[in-house]
Amino acid sequence: MIRDIQYYVEAYETGDQERILYDAVDDPALQPFIEESDIETGSEPGGTVQYQVRVLTTAGAKRVVRRLITTARNAGVDLREWICGTGREDFNLCALLHKLGWTRTMADLDAFLKKKWASWPAAAVGVFAAGLLAKIITALTVLGFVSRELIEMCGCQPDSPMPGRA
Repeated sequence: MIRDIQYYVEAYETGDQERILYDAVDDPALQPFIEESDIETGSEPGGTVQYQVRVLTTAGAKRVVRRLITTARNAGVDLREWICGTGREDFNLCALLHKLGWTRTMADLDAFLKKKWASWPAAAVGVFAAGLLAKIITALTVLGFVSRELIEMCGCQPDSPMPGRA
């Protein structure tokens, strides 16, 4: 289940970016955007018992982010422009990534998209499951960072490596 952005910011700061990949797999808000080919299943040791775990792959996370962005665009919301654009009403991901760093930018993007939610056309809000848009925005933000899909989509060249990675 998708949690609040602060939970993922803390995970991100400690290099545990994959936590979102576990949480996203079974979240009802994301089910329409996840395909079986986006998931891998494996065993995780847990004492004397082996547990089966399902996790969204990094490539699968990229595809989920693309599906979310495409779904919003088809409903009249250009998330790419909002996230990457350099206008006064846009987030300007690349500039803020340079200025604020990874985790602060991730948290600020989540807040920005939730604030902009009020201006989303009703058709766009209606495309996403009722009452789950806030979770979808958090998932889009965090999955977009973990998979680097948003960074690549905007053409950013970060000054520092992603936390937990060289």
